[in-house]
Amino acid sequence: SYFQGATDAWTAADQRLLRSAIPENRLRMYDVRRIVGTLVDEGSVLELRREFAAGMVTALARVEGVSARFVGDFRGADLEYAQRLNLGDRFEVIPYVPRRESLRLQRDSEALLLLIAESGGRGRAVLSGKVFEYLAAERPILAVVPPDGAAAELIRDAGAGVVVATDDVDGIARELMAMRDRWRAGELDGPPLSDEWRSKLSRRTRMQELADLLHRVSGA
Repeated sequence: SYFQGATDAWTAADQRLLRSAIPENRLRMYDVRRIVGTLVDEGSVLELRREFAAGMVTALARVEGVSARFVGDFRGADLEYAQRLNLGDRFEVIPYVPRRESLRLQRDSEALLLLIAESGGRGRAVLSGKVFEYLAAERPILAVVPPDGAAAELIRDAGAGVVVATDDVDGIARELMAMRDRWRAGELDGPPLSDEWRSKLSRRTRMQELADLLHRVSGA
């Protein structure tokens, strides 16, 4: 998933409404979707799998012109929902592309969004190849992942981005706004990888680690 470019044509609700949007009494209920709709650009919210978890809102949206781009697999039901919302260029889905093109798109993005679900604790051990591709792209990463998982640890160690828990809606919004502010100031730059990290992330190193693991498991 990628954040893409920007547009000058956007409108948003009066942000002062957010001051009273969340009740002081933490036991009181409030409309999360109304808050999200106020925070982001008008008409830009794309909610994903609304029926999946009653206590969670997962959505894509623009914040002052910034849009989201997905490359590869995207659920048909979610795509149909996006098309019904008439989001236009706020939301882009690109079919599968060769790996070389995928890497180019990553490097061409303003920032990269990494999503790994908790999945009942199983997500903590997930360290997919996408994580290493994102690090190699040297673009800022917003990692919405289990904060005590393997992906979070790697991103922190590399200093490549920020980590937010998958259920921390306020934290995700805060970091999105911070990225937006840095982008507007021309300061949204990814940290360059050191030679040490380039070596760690190379395919040769990863294959050697896999070979060493198989060697230990087999007891050879």
